[in-house]
Amino acid sequence: METIEEMIANYGINNFVLALLIIITTGFAKIPLKLITAKWRNKGVNLNKYIVLLPILFGIGYAALYTYLFCGTAWSEDTLSIALTSTTLSLSIYAITEKLFEKKKNESIKEKRDCIEVTEKTDSDKTDQTKHFIIKR
Repeated sequence: METIEEMIANYGINNFVLALLIIITTGFAKIPLKLITAKWRNKGVNLNKYIVLLPILFGIGYAALYTYLFCGTAWSEDTLSIALTSTTLSLSIYAITEKLFEKKKNESIKEKRDCIEVTEKTDSDKTDQTKHFIIKR
C-alpha cells in the first residue's frame, strides 16, 4: 500500500486534494439520496444506483473548476486527464479506507433468535429438534 507521500509524489498534490474534495462532497451528497430512497421505496423509487455516478460528476466539475482557476479556461486539454486521475484516485482512497475501517455488524441476541426457529417433533418416544433458518433480505 502506498503511503500518502508516495501518492502525492506520483499523482501530484492537485489531484490528491481534488480526490479528497470528491470523497467529502460525495459523502455529503449521498445522505439526502439515501433518505429520499428510504422514504420512497414503496413507490418504486430507487436512487441508490446513481450514487456510483456522483464521484465521476464531481470529478469532472472539480477538474473544470481547477482548470478555470489556474489556467483561465474551464476546459483545456488537461481537464479530462485531471478529472479521470482525481476520480480514480478518490475511488481508490475510498476503497482502501472502507477496507481498513470496515463496519462490523453487531447482531443483537434478539435478531439471532428471530433468525433461528426451533421446532420439536414427537414421533413415538423420540424427540427430534430441527432448526429452520429464516433468511431476511
